Amino acid sequence: MTEGTFEALRWKDGAIGIARQQLRDLGPHEVRIRVAFAGVCGTDLHALSGEFPLPDEVTLGHEFVGVIEAVGRHAEHFREGQRVVVNPNEGCFRCLECQRGRPHFCPNASLSKNIGLVRDGGLSEVAVVPDTTVHLLPDSLPLREAVLIEPLACVVS
Repeated sequence: MTEGTFEALRWKDGAIGIARQQLRDLGPHEVRIRVAFAGVCGTDLHALSGEFPLPDEVTLGHEFVGVIEAVGRHAEHFREGQRVVVNPNEGCFRCLECQRGRPHFCPNASLSKNIGLVRDGGLSEVAVVPDTTVHLLPDSLPLREAVLIEPLACVVS
């Protein structure tokens, strides 16, 4: 187990609160991100009001950016210190929508694997996500502005 803890906004047993979490070892295709900025989305508000089902316990937040802190041994395209944004939707990689680059429309996996609603998300000091959901940001784009990429992507798609 990796040493250290961090704070996260957790949904647990029908309530939301700040919880101290333990850092864990990364899986081979995971990336640990030090979150710089995170957004609160209408989907988060719907989830908190009970209109969207949440698991018994999860860290919320699917709109976030930050800096890579550590990479799993097979996350070959990334290195510590890179600035990134996360696409919270991970598809099956096989269906037509995934092949078109639209994992948010994946009929096989998108909602069942969504970061910040089903899997732990970015309303946290640290987030661990699959490397397939991580995208590099240009140095010219401030992180404060880059946090709007995910909502913009929803509108554009």
